[in-house]
Amino acid sequence: MALVDSDERLVFHQRIRLPYRYTTGDQTKAFLLALAERRILGSRCEECRLTLVPARPFCPICAGRTGALVEVSDAGTLERATVRIRDEGPVTFGLIRLDGADTAFLHRLEVAPERLRSGLRVVARWDPDPAPEITAISCFVEPGASEASTGDGGG
Repeated sequence: MALVDSDERLVFHQRIRLPYRYTTGDQTKAFLLALAERRILGSRCEECRLTLVPARPFCPICAGRTGALVEVSDAGTLERATVRIRDEGPVTFGLIRLDGADTAFLHRLEVAPERLRSGLRVVARWDPDPAPEITAISCFVEPGASEASTGDGGG
């Protein structure tokens, strides 16, 4: 029987190794180094004055150059969330508008599914030994959750 005429699913099980090297610009470098210090940096657009997180060289709204780096809070408000079902179980991601930022920041959440809603307050749960990479923030949790933040929560 020809595969094209078949109703059977064709599933490939394989691992693809894709090594890469990423060279940061000044804003991304500052953002990542700040994460290792349990701080979150954004950049302020010189044209429209929005504070963008993570820090970046150009504004995605008006395409203006960014200038000053601005520290924002490690606490914020959940705008949207989605749950991805994986073999290891569900993983939840959220768009979080950190206090002091004008854009939402995508990261992993550890919040009970029945608690997920727009407007929910969340705070970073920092890795015990943060490195200059996005995983310095383990996830975002509700304030008061066990080991919620080892940052200052105020940015």
